[in-house]
Amino acid sequence: MARGDCVLAVDAGTSSLKAAVVDADLTIVARAQSAYSYSLSGDRGVEIDPEKIWQALVAVSRRLSRYRDRIGTVAACTFCPALTLMDAEGRALRNSIIHLDRRTHTQARRALRQVGEKRFLSITGNLPFPGGISLTSLLWIQEHEPALLKAASQIGHMNTFLLKRLVNRWVTDPTNASMTGLYETVTAGGWHEGLAREFRIDRGKLPLVRHCAASAGKLRAAAARALNLKPGIRVVVGGGDTACAAYGAGDGEAGEVLNIAGSSELLTVTMDKPLPSRRYNLRMHVIPGRWIAFVITVSGIALEWFRNEFCREIDKAWFYREYLPSVLAMQKGGETYTPHLCGDR
Repeated sequence: MARGDCVLAVDAGTSSLKAAVVDADLTIVARAQSAYSYSLSGDRGVEIDPEKIWQALVAVSRRLSRYRDRIGTVAACTFCPALTLMDAEGRALRNSIIHLDRRTHTQARRALRQVGEKRFLSITGNLPFPGGISLTSLLWIQEHEPALLKAASQIGHMNTFLLKRLVNRWVTDPTNASMTGLYETVTAGGWHEGLAREFRIDRGKLPLVRHCAASAGKLRAAAARALNLKPGIRVVVGGGDTACAAYGAGDGEAGEVLNIAGSSELLTVTMDKPLPSRRYNLRMHVIPGRWIAFVITVSGIALEWFRNEFCREIDKAWFYREYLPSVLAMQKGGETYTPHLCGDR
């Protein structure tokens, strides 16, 4: 058993955090999972307490801590966006506003009028979709909770929250930054000073952007004690879950496609040059010089909603293993599904 030859690979998803100990041959040595839930807030708001994500990471890491002598690196991908306001110590000032949130249509329309569709696409590669681009959530906080925004030392996504806890540095990566609406996605040029100024966002509160594979720092002692890992091991910056999934699936060349079916369903296409469009999202790939176009609809969340509302008397395992396949087998074709249970981006 070699010391430090394994990676603790973490995937913080919408409804659970999964982790695996992976050796140098990319063989999964062990794995663990911890579930959590998001909450509804007012009219179409969807949030999650970032401490739930941290506690889930603590739980799975402790379950895997018998491999602590073999773990030399921690690397995480996170669901995105998850707008998080933090104080100087990295504590969240409020729940994170996540990608399922749809309360910010007013702010999205205002941002679009202010900047214009063509300019938004030419800089960020995206339009300000409610929830899907964290700028709209930030503008909502600016209007409804201005004192919290003023008090925040840092504005980031879930990965910035976790990295601050792990290595005590404010860091994000291009795949997350490109889903903020404030980043130069098309040119991979960093935070756009003009957009930050126009929306009255303090540029100093946006984290340092580093490559996904770069070292964020060494695991601090307090975090190591909580996770039951060795202090000082390397922590990688990591990235957004969709971008990391594309990289993990080997989609590195232009035209390669990946379909992901989980809490949501995504279809991604790898590009070797940015082609922004109002018809899809555009984000940075994990690989420099590559971009990802993707569309997203609800998938597992919609099925679980249907089960809870209409089939709650059916055993969950039987619903997915027997009932759902039998219903789908009865379909004759020609039906269409309009993905608006959660709101289409």
